[in-house]
Amino acid sequence: MFDNSNWIWHSQKFVADEYVTFIKNFNYESGQAILRLVAETNYIAYLNGERIAFGQFAGYKNKKYYDQIILNNLNKGENQLKITVWYEGLNTFTHIEDGAGLIFEVVADEKVLCVSDQTVLCGIDSGYVNYQKRLLTIQIGYTSSMVSGGQVDDFSSAVVIKKDADIVARPVKKLVE
Repeated sequence: MFDNSNWIWHSQKFVADEYVTFIKNFNYESGQAILRLVAETNYIAYLNGERIAFGQFAGYKNKKYYDQIILNNLNKGENQLKITVWYEGLNTFTHIEDGAGLIFEVVADEKVLCVSDQTVLCGIDSGYVNYQKRLLTIQIGYTSSMVSGGQVDDFSSAVVIKKDADIVARPVKKLVE
């Protein structure tokens, strides 16, 4: 798993309380498709505009936990994966600060359909209030705010970053809506 994927971000510089949206188009023909991803600090993922998953399981500097999401509503042909990642950039009761990053792959019947690499488009998401660093408590961390009508105004190619950690399956099931 993740053999062809790279940890990515919008730059080599990590700035606390930042929201970055990543977009990758890929083709799908048939088979059981699965998205696997790890995000620092949290994420929300969309497939063809429909929310499919959110909520990163917190990891450690040397161990990260991936979510595995079955993709049921793929179109035959082109599809779009969109993942917005929030990088908190703060040690809290529930998170160990370890730098920003995202790594993912989409596979169908063990065939890799897309991966995180420098071909992923990304940009700062103005749908969120970035860089405000409104601390609730050191235990809880920063709070966030959204802005009506926000979007990514300037997409560029993702940058491959270095992150050394074992990536293992999430140890508990995700909550289901």
